[in-house]
Amino acid sequence: MRFKTHVDGDICESIAAEHFIRKGYLVFITTQATSPIDMVVVNGAGVRLLQIKKDSGRVNPGRKKNTRIHRVRSALQKKLGVEMIYVDIETRGVFVSDHDYHAKRAKPRG
Repeated sequence: MRFKTHVDGDICESIAAEHFIRKGYLVFITTQATSPIDMVVVNGAGVRLLQIKKDSGRVNPGRKKNTRIHRVRSALQKKLGVEMIYVDIETRGVFVSDHDYHAKRAKPRG
C-alpha cells in the first residue's frame, strides 16, 4: 500500500504537467524519486527546472488568516535555479513561488 503523501505528490505532478502543457511548454518528468528537480519544462523562452509540492497552509500564532507553507530550496536547487511550484489538489490551482520576493521588498539603506 502506498502512502497518501506519495499519491498526493503524483497527483500534484500530473496537475502541474497538464498546467504547463496547456501553456505551450514541452514537459519532461524525472525518473528518480529523490531528485532536486521533479520536472523540466521548455518553451521558446527557455528552460525551467521545477520542484512540485502539494499546496498546504496553516494559521500562524496571532493571526487569523491561513497562509501557504513555503518549502525551502536546498543549496543545490538554489544554485540550479529550481523554482518551487505549489499545486492545490482540490482546485487544481498552480502557484509559482516568487523566490526574489524578499529581495524586491528590501529597502535600500542610506
